[in-house]
Amino acid sequence: MYSDVQAKADTGNRNATSDERKSGDKTGEKYRNSQDSNAPPPKDDVLIYDPEDDVWDLDPGIPSKGRKYARSCMEAFRPLMLTMSYLGLFPLVIKRAKNGTYSCKVSWSSYATILFAFVSLGVIAGTLWLLISILFVCINVPEHHDSGKKKARVFRSEELYVYKRNSIGLVVTVASFIHSTLCLIAVYNRKDYIAKQLVYWTEVVELLHLDVGKDVSKSLWRHLGVITLFVVIITILLISNAFPGVSGAGSVLYIVMMRLWNPYCLWDPALYILKLVFAAYLLYVMVGGHLYAFWFFYNCRILGNILKIWNNRFEFCLHKHFLEMASPEIRKEIRAGTKDSHRTSRGNLFQDHLIIFNLLEGVNSQFEVIMESYYLSTITMIVFEGYGFIRAFQYDEYLKCGARRRDIIPIMLLLATQLYVFITITLEAAGVADEARHVLDVVRRKGMMTSKADTELWFMLSMRLSFGGHEDVGIIGAGFLYVTKAFFLGAISAMVSHFIIFYQFQVPLGQTVVADANMGDIDLVAVLEQTEFMLDPTMISNSTC
Repeated sequence: MYSDVQAKADTGNRNATSDERKSGDKTGEKYRNSQDSNAPPPKDDVLIYDPEDDVWDLDPGIPSKGRKYARSCMEAFRPLMLTMSYLGLFPLVIKRAKNGTYSCKVSWSSYATILFAFVSLGVIAGTLWLLISILFVCINVPEHHDSGKKKARVFRSEELYVYKRNSIGLVVTVASFIHSTLCLIAVYNRKDYIAKQLVYWTEVVELLHLDVGKDVSKSLWRHLGVITLFVVIITILLISNAFPGVSGAGSVLYIVMMRLWNPYCLWDPALYILKLVFAAYLLYVMVGGHLYAFWFFYNCRILGNILKIWNNRFEFCLHKHFLEMASPEIRKEIRAGTKDSHRTSRGNLFQDHLIIFNLLEGVNSQFEVIMESYYLSTITMIVFEGYGFIRAFQYDEYLKCGARRRDIIPIMLLLATQLYVFITITLEAAGVADEARHVLDVVRRKGMMTSKADTELWFMLSMRLSFGGHEDVGIIGAGFLYVTKAFFLGAISAMVSHFIIFYQFQVPLGQTVVADANMGDIDLVAVLEQTEFMLDPTMISNSTC
């Protein structure tokens, strides 16, 4: 795309008529003769406007020394890339050559690709098996049978009690597995496209002379630190066996997935060890979903920085002949925003704008499945977690069930982490749309100061708007979402609305005698000791738990 635009621009310059060339030479000669040859050189903070500046004067885009811009871009991605590679979530191998160029490909002999294959198989198969098992749980297949003094209906009631008591954990489990599965499938299907896009980004930042990775690495380290803290705290809560919701999440995942093989797996004597394994499996799946969201964050931050730099250059191009009236501080600030680059001519700006929108289309194509599944699963989880958190302060199923009241802590931790990631990702994606629309504000301000020399600019902008002005410029995924601040407020409103519906209907988070007449025959102390390993089962109230 860039070479085509540059070829057209060069052809336009070569085909100028002889009269136009003579006219330009005379104008230049008059201007040069009018200058005093003995005039002192301009001061360091003075910007000289050259009226002969050709609007199609193109900068060749020579790479920087050591290709520092490409290196900055990839170094910013390095902490997240390594984390995802070690966890088997990133199948690509990125290498840097001696000349500073980067290559990216899928290598089935590398540990990253092999680990990704095993992880994908484990998560995708686990998700399918989980959904199938839930279906068979609903239709009660296979059925229980009488065993000694315990009737089949009592076995079924015990099982339903465990499911309903851990309903929030079950919803979070299903949503997390579906999201991670869709992410892994999307990455595998687009692995070659993603590899080309990563290399293309490094070439673009070198061609356009864009230093975009300065603040991105710090942000990613901060987000990875939040996720690491979440994992450490949840692991401590799980090992302590003092929080029923955390212990029960691993137990209920094992019971659901093993029920087809053994309908009595609730009473498996090895459940204490197996629930730790399945809880770690669930925690891994949840972390994987968050890491893919942060990968999306990285692309949005880089793209937003590119648009911000281009906007500064565009505004500098339009107003540089007015800068002599500005203060020295403002002139230094403008010069700092355009340093190390000569791509402030209108020809370069137009070409660079097309390249940037090509990057934007690449981000939308690469993350359309990831971002849409993330928002769907996250909004669902936040609604249930928020309802469980509020209910924990009010209802008997928490307050009269001994250790059950401690679930306030893990629910609050999970909810805070989900909200942190959701707000961070959404606002960063909305910032891309804000920066993309900023150029229209600049044009509107410039419209009040138009001059005859701006005809080429209006031509370029009208050509751009003619084929893209009717479209939403920003992160749109597959077209189902348009991530702006209005979308963020709409998502918050949707979550609050569903929470209010849950609250009005007083949806219970535990089985009761009203819902199941067999509750009186269940030994709740034995069930909870088996699935949650509570430290104080004597405080359980059979009528409310």
